[in-house]
Amino acid sequence: MEPRILPLFPLNVVLFPGMVLPLRIFEPRYRLMMQRLLEGDRHFGVVLVREGDETGAPAQPHQFGTVAEITKHERLSNGQMMVVSVGIKRFEILRLLEGEPYQQAEVNILEEGDPASPVSSDLQERASDALNRYLEGLAAVTNLTVSLPDEPLSAIDLSYLIAASVQVDNDKKQTLLEIIPVEERLERALALMRAESERIDAFISKWRTRGDFFYRGFRLSLN
Repeated sequence: MEPRILPLFPLNVVLFPGMVLPLRIFEPRYRLMMQRLLEGDRHFGVVLVREGDETGAPAQPHQFGTVAEITKHERLSNGQMMVVSVGIKRFEILRLLEGEPYQQAEVNILEEGDPASPVSSDLQERASDALNRYLEGLAAVTNLTVSLPDEPLSAIDLSYLIAASVQVDNDKKQTLLEIIPVEERLERALALMRAESERIDAFISKWRTRGDFFYRGFRLSLN
């Protein structure tokens, strides 16, 4: 696939293909970017900030990100905009470009895995079962419920869903995003999720007799 020019939106978020990302657009440069996108193909690049901040001076992005497509938008009376986007495909930044108020880059869109190297059905089954157990445990301590699709997920979709769901820091999520082989990404995501599940289980076991407790900023009760 030929390289293409993509507007960039550096954020303190790692977006995976298939995941939904709502945004509130308030900076003039990004309002301009979104207006142009709505007149075009609605595609922009979401990249994790490596150095700098989301607002103000241009941030230094990580080399790999995800193409997002605007699916819904609403203009607010104060000139800001609410945007809903969804991740489509990963990309690699070849070079950053100047000339616009917002960042742009020449990027290479990444294909998904090698069709000649299918992921084992055993790994997919283990990962799917582990994801269900993890989400049940997460719901028990955060009151957060995630509904999974009724139909079986492909190995690619499963790897991204686990990577997006596991409650780890952005650097670890970025590492998962950058892994090209699907089976390796699924194995790594599964290992992170299992480790997090063990921490949650240990935390609940330790504090079960103490009533209310805190988990990642949420005040919770086991009574």
